[in-house]
Amino acid sequence: MRKLLLIAGVAALALPSLAAAQYYHAGGLTQREDRLDRTIRDRFDTGEITWSDAHHDRGMLSDIRSREDRLRVDHDGLTADDRLDLARQLDSLDGQLRDQLGDSY
Repeated sequence: MRKLLLIAGVAALALPSLAAAQYYHAGGLTQREDRLDRTIRDRFDTGEITWSDAHHDRGMLSDIRSREDRLRVDHDGLTADDRLDLARQLDSLDGQLRDQLGDSY
């Protein structure tokens, strides 16, 4: 029984790291940020999102990038939890863009 609990505990601790590694290896945070930046710019240029939405989205992206920079300095690089947190913030921005663009995204 103790072995089972120990194994379950180790697995539970490893899951956030695995999830962060998935985000990190699936293009990396910088590539995701760049893609979102291009999407915001391109969709604003074509009139698919308003100036207000684009301004808000760029502000969110700027905040995420600033947080990433601070975390890199504070932790001498990004921890797995940092990557997971940043990936979730990027997911939120991506979801917001999906809502704004509907079927065209």
